[in-house]
Amino acid sequence: MVFFRGKIIELILKYNNKQLRAQFLNRIKSWDRIFKTLDFVYLPKVYQKNASLNPLAYQRINHLHSQLLDKIYINLDNREKILFNQIEYIQVIKNDVYVKCYRSNRIKIEDFKVNKNNKNQISIDHKIALDTIVTNRINQLPELINISKMVSGENGCVNKDQLKDCISIFNKNIDQFNINTDKMLDELELIYNDCELHLMPLHTNIAKGKK
Repeated sequence: MVFFRGKIIELILKYNNKQLRAQFLNRIKSWDRIFKTLDFVYLPKVYQKNASLNPLAYQRINHLHSQLLDKIYINLDNREKILFNQIEYIQVIKNDVYVKCYRSNRIKIEDFKVNKNNKNQISIDHKIALDTIVTNRINQLPELINISKMVSGENGCVNKDQLKDCISIFNKNIDQFNINTDKMLDELELIYNDCELHLMPLHTNIAKGKK
């Protein structure tokens, strides 16, 4: 809410598909994860950087991102699913969330409440946890494992701060490393094929992660 001439005015914010797409795409490209039990690091920032060195690879990885975005859905109160590419805009009024699909009326989702009036309160959640997907696929990811070892080094990246530094150093010198980009993208596609993503309030997603 904001104050205007001594009065409290509630902000009514509307986020169109293009705005949300850019936000969610940025999240997908930055989902770096350390899987200590697998001795493996999932490194989308490195995959993106490596693919950017080749126009065809860059086109393919962006296509994979786009396909994954289009699979994102949001549950309505009647449990009907709306795919992200069907959404014209999402609107936040106070703590309530409304969804407007193309060629249909705006719908209020009673079960979807946010704590703040901004689009960062709308998060992406994995229906099947990413660590479960990676664990199930680990024997089919030799190139991603190879990249993980190159980025982590001998001692590995044991926390997020170290990982951030490892990625920064690696990406600055990425052209000096031998990465099979085609295999990297094939294996990333396997992971994406198993992903089922849906939208949920940020506070709900955080609480879920603490269980």
